[in-house]
Amino acid sequence: MYLDSTWEPIDFSRLTATCIADLTNKLRLGKIDEREFIENAELVSLDLAITDC
Repeated sequence: MYLDSTWEPIDFSRLTATCIADLTNKLRLGKIDEREFIENAELVSLDLAITDC
């Protein structure tokens, strides 16, 4: 997927890993609980599965 002809392709797996790392940090800092972490991680993974098809 490209944003326009001058941009590099989007690396969705790297983007997903960054989002999961951010969620992990929020969980570690107590900003979210385990339920929120699991729900959000599932949404991020599902989005990757749908987008990367």
